[in-house]
Amino acid sequence: MINTMKKCAAIAFVTAGLGGFSSTALAAELDYPVDNLRLFVPASPGGGTDALAREYAREFEALTGTSVAVVNQSGGGGVSALQSVINAKPDGGTLLFYHSALHVASNSGRSPYSYEDMKPIATLGDLNEVYVVPGDAPYSTLNEMLEYIEKNDERLTMGVQMGAGTQLKGQALAEAADGQIRLVDAGSEGQRVPMLLGGQLDISVFSIANGLQYEESGDIQVLAVVSDKEDPAAPHWPTTVSQGLDISLPLVFTIYSQKELSDEIVQSLGEISAIIMERESFQTGMERVGVVPAFRPSDEAEEFVSQEEHMVSKLLEE
Repeated sequence: MINTMKKCAAIAFVTAGLGGFSSTALAAELDYPVDNLRLFVPASPGGGTDALAREYAREFEALTGTSVAVVNQSGGGGVSALQSVINAKPDGGTLLFYHSALHVASNSGRSPYSYEDMKPIATLGDLNEVYVVPGDAPYSTLNEMLEYIEKNDERLTMGVQMGAGTQLKGQALAEAADGQIRLVDAGSEGQRVPMLLGGQLDISVFSIANGLQYEESGDIQVLAVVSDKEDPAAPHWPTTVSQGLDISLPLVFTIYSQKELSDEIVQSLGEISAIIMERESFQTGMERVGVVPAFRPSDEAEEFVSQEEHMVSKLLEE
């Protein structure tokens, strides 16, 4: 970590097309109001959420001189991290790094907190996931699987993590299959992988990285990227939308603060995040994690998160 008393840096950058920030080259002196920042992540170390949070933290430190500590607090399905952020002093020293699982937890009754308890600062990017089945499954596309279910009147078992983003993906697919897919709480991806390979599950949700690894070994078949856009890391895989299913559910990484955070600090965080998005080192880090850039400054992020929550609420009600 970088520890300095004066947190400023001269940066030359171009922010073309980034949510209303100037598209001309300019020099910015970044002066952040605190020396130490805690970035809470409601996930265990080692996953995609944690990895991108650490990439962001490194860039934040390099730009501002502020020391950033990534705090993994997954207790209570993420409730502990949200509570820590919401109850913190609104001085810019405590932020949350999370995604749409926030809405799943609040709408399924697993968390007393929602996005409305915080202030969205910016969205950074999308992390795609894939629907996968065992390598010997008698279908290789979503439509073939749905036809198989209908023809054989067979109910498939799908492993997801309840209260997380994979529950949402499971709910959407179960609806498309007219309830012929039964969702079970199979835990994290690390727990779901051996369950699918061992024949305990008929279908599950994997990361792009695991999808590529286990497809190459022949252990699984990838039915679809759960998005309306191809994933750059695996352009040969079809999307759900390209197969006629109106399901597009990437994990959108969003930074949140306390609702009471001043407009000045919100603006500063937005500008810092915009610059981070333009840095080649961060773009390389995003690519390494498998995240597709999708930047939105605070106003746009707030509107997006509201729409995202509405979509999640509607889907979980059905």
